[in-house]
Order: sequence, then C-alpha cells, then structure tokens
Amino acid sequence: MPPMPSGNTPPPFMPPGGTPPPFGMPGPPPPRRSNAGALIAIIVGGGLVVVLVIAAALFVLLRSGEKEPTERLADSATSLSTARALTLKGTFGTERIEGEVKVTRSGRVTGPVTWSGDRLTLLSTDGNLFVKAPRAYWSKQLTTTDVDDLPDTGDRWGKLESTKLDFDFKQYVTPSALAAKMRGITKFSIRSDLETTVAGRAAIKITTLGGTYYLAKDSDELLRVESITPTFTADITTHTGTSADPAIGEFRTRIAELKDSWDATKSPRIQQVDGCKDKNNSGCTVKVRLWTSGANGGTTDVSVYVWITATTKTGRKLGDCTTTAQTSGITSVWVECRVSSPEWTSFFGNTSVDRRWWMQADAVAIGATAADIQTMQSSLERD
Repeated sequence: MPPMPSGNTPPPFMPPGGTPPPFGMPGPPPPRRSNAGALIAIIVGGGLVVVLVIAAALFVLLRSGEKEPTERLADSATSLSTARALTLKGTFGTERIEGEVKVTRSGRVTGPVTWSGDRLTLLSTDGNLFVKAPRAYWSKQLTTTDVDDLPDTGDRWGKLESTKLDFDFKQYVTPSALAAKMRGITKFSIRSDLETTVAGRAAIKITTLGGTYYLAKDSDELLRVESITPTFTADITTHTGTSADPAIGEFRTRIAELKDSWDATKSPRIQQVDGCKDKNNSGCTVKVRLWTSGANGGTTDVSVYVWITATTKTGRKLGDCTTTAQTSGITSVWVECRVSSPEWTSFFGNTSVDRRWWMQADAVAIGATAADIQTMQSSLERD
C-alpha cells in the first residue's frame, strides 16, 4: 500500500445500507398495519344487526296475526254462553267434592262424586239437594230412624239440606257464569299466555290473577279452568244443541228414581203402636201414632213401616206392611197398616202353642212426592 499523504486523516467508515441521517433528524416511519381485520369485523357486526332487525320484524309480523289473550277469552265466552250443558271433571270447593258432573244452563247438577270421603251420586235441582248413597251413609243422616229396620237394601236416594253443599255450582260453573267471568278479565290481570296441550289438543294457557284458563288454539273452546276464587279445577266439555240431549236425559232418569227417596231434613217420630186389630188367619191390622219434627208448620208425607215378630221383639218375622201418613206441623196423627203373609197365617193358626207377638213400627219422611217429581221433570224443559 502506498503511504498516505502526511497531514491528512483517513475518510470515515461508511456503514452498509446507505447514508445515515444527519444528527437530530427523525428516523423512518414504522411499517403500516393492515385494516383487513377491522373491516371484516365491521362487515360481520353489521350483518348480525341486519339479521336481528329482520328477525324482530318477522316476529312482530307473526305476532300481529295472533289474538290478544283478552280477545281469546271474549270469543270463548261468546261460544260458551250458547251451551245447554257442560261436563266438568275435577275438584270443587273447599270440601273437595271430586268427580264428573253435568251442569245445565239453569244450574242443575248431577253426577258421581266423592264428598267428604263418601262415594255418592249427586243431584241438585229446583233448589233441592239429593244424593244416592249406601245405607251406612243414611244411618248417619236419619237421626230418628233405624235404617236397618227399613225394607230393601242397597243404595237409596235421599234429600239433604241444600246448605250442606259448600260449592255453588249454579253461581260459579254454569255456561253463563263461566262466560261472564271470562268477559270480566282485563289485560291488566293477565300474567302470561303460553302454548301447551290439554288431552292431546293444542291449547293456549292464559294465566290471570284469579286463575288459569286453557283454550283450544284453533277454536278458543274452553278446555280447562283452574280457579283460585272460587276454588275449583276442572276439565270442561261443552254440549250445545242436540249434543246436550244425553246429559239432560241423565237428569230425567235420576229425577224419576226419587219416587222412593227419603228426606233427612225432617224427622218423623213414632209415639205409639197399637193393635193387633181385626186379627185372624188372614192378617193383623196395626195402628201407629206419629208426628214430625222439623216440619216448620207445613205438611210432611211420611212412609210408615210396620212389622210383626213371633214371641219376642227380635224373634222370627211374621210379616210386614208399608203405608203413608201426612203430618201437619208437630201435630200427631194415626195411621193403620195390615200385616198379611203366609208366615202370619201359619203362626196364628197354630193353636197348640202360646201365640205371642211383637208389633213394631218405624217411619221416614218421603223425599219427593209424585207431584214433586212431575214438577222437576217439567222444569227440565227450560234446559
């Protein structure tokens, strides 16, 4: 290498990559970031908003074609008010009367129920309450009559005080009563309306402050009610026009059966048994004196049962007979009944033994006379 000239310094070392910036000047800007991700997020978010807006609009459009709960209830009430009768299967009142009953538009009620643990057939008509029940039931209701002494066995119709029934079917569950209840429901008392099924049918469940109503989705027919006040829960079948004829027929049949009914609201009392008058081989005439408590000054038709036993009060029965008497207030009356039977003829004709006998009687008020039954049958024409 040739020698450097004296008095000169060597040139500075040049770094690779170009000339460095002068002292105090800023460096080059950083690389630019890509905006593709943000753009995608904006597009996706905007699309989601559009989808939600469309879905909301579609929901509103679909809902706009549905009835409001109050409209459904009103339409159901209009249809229900034309019914001649209803079948209600459920539980009624605080005493929990449970069973399946028919209720007519005028408020008559009938059907098999369980009431306070007793299995009965109920019939409420023209302000009267009747039940068909076993003898064990009537032994508790007929306080002055020994039911075991009376003829026949099996279930028997009888009349009770109408106030014993704590649930007023006529006031609460006739077609018109239920219709009025539904018409009175306002939108402010409705808590929810949901889709459900009742006995396999698509239904709308409308819950209100006073209870829940299940209406058929396709027709608004009332299918079920769960009421808070008054207390009852029942599945409902509506009978209109001629479809109600079988239900009305049940009332006719049961009213006709009342000809042998008892009346537990009145208490006939035997005062005296006298006889045997005109006794011979053919029979014995027995006289009975009786009066009725609970008659409230009116007349009471009473069925009087007489029987004769051999030797002792609990001896072999020699025969019996039944007659009727009519008492007025608490005034006593006399009535006669003649006992005639092969057993009596054989007993009375046997002169080789000491012939002693007991004459006994019991009485029960009649639940419905022939005239009463005719009146109740005629009144069914209103249904």
